[in-house]
Amino acid sequence: MTVAAASSRIDPEVVADQLLEARARTLLLVAPLNDDDLHLQHDPLMSPILWDLGHIAHFEELWLT
Repeated sequence: MTVAAASSRIDPEVVADQLLEARARTLLLVAPLNDDDLHLQHDPLMSPILWDLGHIAHFEELWLT
């Protein structure tokens, strides 16, 4: 299957709805965390959760533009 064939079957409204659902789930998961929790680096090999949220937002913006 080519990219053109695949993209012709993708419904932008469905993708937008799925992104909204994913955003809502993500916000629900981090809602109980306070600012200190969001900035805490739990392990030297892992970034703080806030960095991950920013990373997700950056790529979502790229996908939508």
